[in-house]
Amino acid sequence: MTRLSVDTTESSFGPLAGVKVVELASVVMAPYAAELLGDLGAEVVKVEPPTGELARQYPGGRTPGMGPLFMNSNMNKRSVVCDLKSDGGRQDFFDLLAEADIFVTNQRPQALTKLGISYDQIGERFPALVYCSAQGFRRGSAQYEQAAYDEIVQSAAGLTSAMDYLTGNPSCVPSIIADKLSSLAILGSALAALHSRTVTGRGQEVNVPMVDTIFAFTMVEHLAGNTFAPPTGDGGYSIAFNVEHGDVRASDGTIAIHPYSLQNMRDLLAAAGQEERMDTDPYFADWANTATDGRKHVYEVVREVAPSLSVEEWATVCQKHSIPMALPVDIMDPLSNDYVREGDLLPEVSHSTEGDIRVRRYPVQFSGTPLTTYHEAPRLGGAVRH
Repeated sequence: MTRLSVDTTESSFGPLAGVKVVELASVVMAPYAAELLGDLGAEVVKVEPPTGELARQYPGGRTPGMGPLFMNSNMNKRSVVCDLKSDGGRQDFFDLLAEADIFVTNQRPQALTKLGISYDQIGERFPALVYCSAQGFRRGSAQYEQAAYDEIVQSAAGLTSAMDYLTGNPSCVPSIIADKLSSLAILGSALAALHSRTVTGRGQEVNVPMVDTIFAFTMVEHLAGNTFAPPTGDGGYSIAFNVEHGDVRASDGTIAIHPYSLQNMRDLLAAAGQEERMDTDPYFADWANTATDGRKHVYEVVREVAPSLSVEEWATVCQKHSIPMALPVDIMDPLSNDYVREGDLLPEVSHSTEGDIRVRRYPVQFSGTPLTTYHEAPRLGGAVRH
């Protein structure tokens, strides 16, 4: 594997080179959004209190304040300490905003107001600023001021309900998906507002409510029959609600095989020596309507025949017949996966204080403004101001 080059200067590369971002945020949602802006070449200044932001307190690091979660959501930034509870600290903060194009925060609304830095309080002072704020619930709702983290948002947006329909247990999805998808909403919305500024010359407030964002995301497929008024059927995307819809066991390991067409199914059964089932199983005579049961029987059959071939044999069959397939990534050991390893998706770098570490490579490729360097996640920065 190659080692990703580390840029120790404050120079910028990538399509957002020249864009300046100020972040006042903690944990994942807004910090990850600001990191993505930095990944794309923006200069990102992370403003932290004298004690550092909350994620620095999370365990697992080699040294205090530099745990995995913090480091994985704070690359490509520099840290500046400001005590916003003091007049001098707020002035230092305002000096940073005066040079910024985008401000990103997930501080709760009442906290921003108390500090005197809500958009209503400072928007006129910085008319060109794209002020991007995010919180759990939408403005104007009874829950607007209520605390909300990823688990709360997953529940309020319907994801725990989906898990209940699937498994009988209303658990959270095993990923902080609400935080990270909201980060993408912040990223896209902030860039849209930045484009608007190039047309109008004025910034604006961009407010991202997490619950509304994840609810809209969830309802793309799960609105289903409720799309129509009155409903034409049940809500919920049927394919998602069967436990057979997942990886299968081949003779010597695990593989993902998902036949999406009748021809896919025919080729799969032929490879397993059971092509006659296409004619003897009445389910396959009505393929166009099988989606209504989530193709439960399709995946039962795939699970049944999968042990007849090895992982390598199935991979050859699927590639030959264009049957969708993949070799699963073990979340505990991602480097054991050939695709991850050969693509260098987790390159090794040397952090100036944390030693050799692995980082996530930004997945999108730009032909004209390639992303070739990495700015390490910062230690808590500078002397405490005022």
